[in-house]
Amino acid sequence: MHLNFDLDPPSIIRALIIAVVVLAMAGLIGQYSAYFLGDGHLHGFVPEFNLDREMNIPTWFSSLLFLFAAVLLWKAGNLPGASGVRFVTYWRAMSVIFVCLSIDEVAAIHEMVVDPLRKALHAAGFLYFSWVIAGAAFVAVLAIFYWKLGCTLPAKTRTLFILAAGLFLGGTLGMEMVGGRYVEHHGASNFTYALMANAEEILEMLGQVTFIKGLFSLFPKAGSSPLDGRRGIVL
Repeated sequence: MHLNFDLDPPSIIRALIIAVVVLAMAGLIGQYSAYFLGDGHLHGFVPEFNLDREMNIPTWFSSLLFLFAAVLLWKAGNLPGASGVRFVTYWRAMSVIFVCLSIDEVAAIHEMVVDPLRKALHAAGFLYFSWVIAGAAFVAVLAIFYWKLGCTLPAKTRTLFILAAGLFLGGTLGMEMVGGRYVEHHGASNFTYALMANAEEILEMLGQVTFIKGLFSLFPKAGSSPLDGRRGIVL
């Protein structure tokens, strides 16, 4: 049994970007309340929209973005042509990775390696949040493994994927490294670090949305004719 769904990518991307903007504004308002108004709770608003905490609305939103991308990645393996069924194993493997990233987004499993790596490698400065060492190595391996697939992608999709990687990695690794160096010298309980943490999460979410847009560009348009009233893409 196969189920087909018609999606309208522009509307979905627009809604996701609006959601990112709303979450970013809510997070900044919460941090302003905590550090300048002296209210770090604000009837639950501050912790619920703190982009640097787990198990709250921004975390679940980001986790769902990973899951949605995982579904699209799995479906991409069914597409005809050089970039689809020929690389089905690659797409399916990446889909599983994104499911794991979705789980990690909520559970923050990667943070469990920070203290052991920091002690073992005497990490400091930009490597103070030492999980970035393992993260960078993992990204490098993926880049090598998926280089061949990337070369077969349509130019538009490849450009969107590169942009998505730049945004996401600029947040999750780049800003994390900058934030780690700052925390080592100034601590995490201040508005400056709160801004850094917010910037990190915002870049990550924008990267996720851009990646989803790139995945959308791979799928055929819905309907065989403009007269059938359908729009968007078919999954």
